[in-house]
Amino acid sequence: MFSSYVLVFQTADPVFVAPPPPHEEPAMNKPRARLCKLEKSSQSEEFGFNLHAEKGRGHFIGTVDQGGIGDRAGLRMGQRIVGVNGVLVYPNTPHKEVVAQIKRSPLRTTLLVASEEVDRWYKDNGAEYSFDYVEEETSSTHNQISPHYVPTYQPQRQEPSQPAQVSPPSNGSSLNGYPTSSDS
Repeated sequence: MFSSYVLVFQTADPVFVAPPPPHEEPAMNKPRARLCKLEKSSQSEEFGFNLHAEKGRGHFIGTVDQGGIGDRAGLRMGQRIVGVNGVLVYPNTPHKEVVAQIKRSPLRTTLLVASEEVDRWYKDNGAEYSFDYVEEETSSTHNQISPHYVPTYQPQRQEPSQPAQVSPPSNGSSLNGYPTSSDS
């Protein structure tokens, strides 16, 4: 008698193994942009800084009034504005959009700013700024840096090619009595 055996091999379903994540600096080595919270007690007060835009380079903090709200919040001349009130700001974001975003709330604004050194690191490493990884400063806690994750709010990503969501001021670019400038 002839016997036959059938061998059945059962294979498991294929398992997908994700590729390793792209090389990114460990968070501990990644510099933080500074989150500055500016708050006025009345609409007649000024934030105490001016800003200017340099075509292709971005939007920068200009003069900061010594002892003013901006100074106490940690703003320094030359910092690049990389976010306003939860919206990231890019070098080619129109100046009027940045001013309108700052003026959105008459009593408070939150600016994400980067020093020249921090900005250079982000550019050299192709990193994107985030409102989730910041060095936090407020008018009342100047020079007290929070070394941990700061849950603020979910940023709204606004690509530069999108039209402004906030109407720019009709009398040109001024910010609380300070002129703003946009280099051509």
